[in-house]
Amino acid sequence: MSAKHAILSRLRSANVLAKDDSHCAYQQWQSQSVDDKLARFQSRLIDSHAEVISITKSELTETLQHCIEENALQRIITGRKGNCATTISQSITLANAEQCYFDDSMEKQWLFNQVNASITHSYGAIADTGTIVLWPDADEPRALSLVPDHHIVLVDVDTLLDNFSEMIRHHQLQQGMPTNVILVSGPSKTADIQQTLAYGAHGPKKLTVILIYI
Repeated sequence: MSAKHAILSRLRSANVLAKDDSHCAYQQWQSQSVDDKLARFQSRLIDSHAEVISITKSELTETLQHCIEENALQRIITGRKGNCATTISQSITLANAEQCYFDDSMEKQWLFNQVNASITHSYGAIADTGTIVLWPDADEPRALSLVPDHHIVLVDVDTLLDNFSEMIRHHQLQQGMPTNVILVSGPSKTADIQQTLAYGAHGPKKLTVILIYI
């Protein structure tokens, strides 16, 4: 066994426990009710210039179609699987847009210049900071949320938790971290140039969060 595999093996076999809130250097925000949690999540996203649309699952097809048409999206990249994969495909077809699937052989320039938007599922969400948690895999790689100008992400209300520590404890993330987890709290922005805030310099210019009530 190589030194690398020996180190990784010891890390994976360690019985690591998530710390509770008493170890935090600051008092983490906690909701008083479900409505309180939803209100904070949406307000934090809106403050970060994201668009939030709250719907029931039965309204998803119509909502996605309207979003695609309203933003004149012509080519949309998606994963091939997921709970809403069929609905996503139907919505794109109804909006007369083209659906394409990510492939490692894609030319990066084509992906940057010819794809208008992406639609992804989410792993969870954090109310405290208005954050979407993405868990990239082979079906929905990180490029889907980092490259197209418009990122549309589907969030199940039942996956919304109060704060980051609760997210770790709830999913026991310390036991099986992936290569990376992506935390999204709004469209891409930077103020590197002349200290002027600009959107879309390093990723999506627009973030649309579709909050789905079961």
